[in-house]
Amino acid sequence: MSFCTAVAKIFKDAGLQDIMIESEIVAPGSLKGVLSGKHYNCCVRAHKMMYEVMERLRFQAFEKTLSTLEKGDIHAIDINVQEDKERRKFMEICASDKVTDMKMLYDLFIEKQCEENPLFAFWSKYIEMVQLLLLYIRATRTSDWTLHLSSLRSMIPCFFATDRVNYSRYAPCYWLEMMCLDETHPWNVRHVFFFFICSLLKLWLQALHRTGPYKGKMNMDSQVWHVVKQLNRQDSKMKGGMVGMTLNKGAAHRWLMGRVEGSAITKQCEAMANVTEVTRLRKNLDKTRIEADEKAVEDVTKTIKSMINPFANEHDELVHLASGTIAPLQVAEDMKTMLQKGETAAVEFMKTHIISDLNQTYTQR
Repeated sequence: MSFCTAVAKIFKDAGLQDIMIESEIVAPGSLKGVLSGKHYNCCVRAHKMMYEVMERLRFQAFEKTLSTLEKGDIHAIDINVQEDKERRKFMEICASDKVTDMKMLYDLFIEKQCEENPLFAFWSKYIEMVQLLLLYIRATRTSDWTLHLSSLRSMIPCFFATDRVNYSRYAPCYWLEMMCLDETHPWNVRHVFFFFICSLLKLWLQALHRTGPYKGKMNMDSQVWHVVKQLNRQDSKMKGGMVGMTLNKGAAHRWLMGRVEGSAITKQCEAMANVTEVTRLRKNLDKTRIEADEKAVEDVTKTIKSMINPFANEHDELVHLASGTIAPLQVAEDMKTMLQKGETAAVEFMKTHIISDLNQTYTQR
């Protein structure tokens, strides 16, 4: 949420809020909550729509600079992607020579235009920042620890550049501590507990098959189903879940550490026994939602084209997309170097306030 606020602080007065209101992807009464990130779902959706439109407009500007042969290569790549509806060859297509060469040309185009056109460079930073936001969300949803730390590290300069004081102070502390986790906590209790539970589950299945009332009568599916019922009853510590939870700190700690792994084992057993129903992954992938989002993207595209297209213009200055007002020279220079200044400030803060022997994290910024 704080990163969404940082993005809005940079771009809202450059035309972002005008585009959102004029294209009707955000209601005027909800604009403040969306830009601040307090209306989280609406905020992420609005930035997704803006990101998609900006990326399309930038790529359209890139296509105009290509030769007929290069445009034919893009068309061939597009056909291959559309034919691969089940995405079985998607990674193979992305790793092909044509895609690699086209990406190289695209990167060179962006680099050249950013040097020549300040408006192009400014809104390219918006694309990069929203990409960073989406990567952070992806890391959280997929439990990708490496991506989580990498995206957080890339966010830190933005916090410093936009004066997000609390996150500027504590995000570097958190990042440094997590980067040193292998050295400070080399023995991960969760992994040991997980392998212990897996071994216990295997022994339990073997015992059910050899002894007791199920001797010689249970196949693998029935064994798994029996375990599923047992784990469902024990999915929480007791019948009432947290009700009646022990006050013993050691027992409570062990229960909390094993709760996630226990739930994962339950789901895996249900999948093995074919007792779970396959439901939709996310509502964003519903056909109706895809159609609604595409319409929103078209509305935003029309709105931007009725104003100033940041990727196809002849302006030599940083201007407001809606009004065309030219930004002062000092403001334009600050916008150009804000992330570099934020990175410098972040590194200096980590060196002098965290890594240094002088513990000044809580007294100075």
